[in-house]
Order: sequence, then structure tokens, then C-alpha cells
Amino acid sequence: MKEPLKKRIESIEKQEGATEKFMYLCGIIGIVDIVFGILSLYLHFWIAAGIFFLIAVRQAIVFPKWRKKLKMEKEAKRLK
Repeated sequence: MKEPLKKRIESIEKQEGATEKFMYLCGIIGIVDIVFGILSLYLHFWIAAGIFFLIAVRQAIVFPKWRKKLKMEKEAKRLK
């Protein structure tokens, strides 16, 4: 990954509320990919449908991790 891009991602992650934004973004991407996957199946774009469903599965795997991270950040903030 390019160095400026890596620094930009790190600066975004340090911002207040970034975890919550990433969690919602992850959920939205997953839902949109499922919709486009179904649409691709309907239109007989088999490869595109497979790709969309793989991305949706990946988002379903990552979403609980974001939720857990958000819960841990809120707990740490409450203890401070």
C-alpha cells in the first residue's frame, strides 16, 4: 500500500466516531452487494453475481468485528 494512503487511513481511524462510520459502511456495502448479486442472477451475469455474493459474505464476516471494536471503544470511554 502506498505510504500516503496508509497514513490517510490511519488518520481516519483515529477520528472520533470513525469505528461507527466504518461499521455502518460495512453493513450498507453488504446489503447493496446482496441486492446486486440477486439482480445479477436475474440478468444471468453469473460471474458478477458470484463476486457480489463473495463480497457480501466478507462483509458479513467483518461486520461483527466492527461491532465488537465499537463496543470496546465505548466501554473504554465510559471507564475514563
